[in-house]
Amino acid sequence: MKQGKRLTKKQKNDLLKARPGVTLENWLSERETSEGVVLLNKHSGKRWLLDKIDGMLRPYKVRT
Repeated sequence: MKQGKRLTKKQKNDLLKARPGVTLENWLSERETSEGVVLLNKHSGKRWLLDKIDGMLRPYKVRT
């Protein structure tokens, strides 16, 4: 993630409550999982998991 592109606490809270399709400047919420909300970074095309418990952004890996 590029420097200065971090989400504020309010943005994280809004996204955690968000339905799929809610957008911020650089982020699109795709789906909600048991762990949190999967976000798509519009610039990089990478998916990130916004954790429900601690609010941390982590690279999202699909579990098979």
